[in-house]
Amino acid sequence: MRFGWRAISGPALTAAIALLAILLDRHLPIPSPAPLLVCIVAVAGSLSGFNSAMISAAVAVIGAALSLCVIFTLAVLSTKATMAMGLPV
Repeated sequence: MRFGWRAISGPALTAAIALLAILLDRHLPIPSPAPLLVCIVAVAGSLSGFNSAMISAAVAVIGAALSLCVIFTLAVLSTKATMAMGLPV
């Protein structure tokens, strides 16, 4: 079985967009990357089939979960820091 660029392009692009969204979300207010990730999953499915689409979808879900965890963690940490300084929340 040959392992071509089509099989890895969907999951790699999905992971890159998810990580970029996580990193940029700390500094810039960006919209949700979910529509872009759905399009990447569709392209991955059309280029190389069901397996690549499912791997891309799994990477997209994991990326979205990590993004929410990072946002929640930053919100909790900023609330705790505010409370530690004695300021009202």
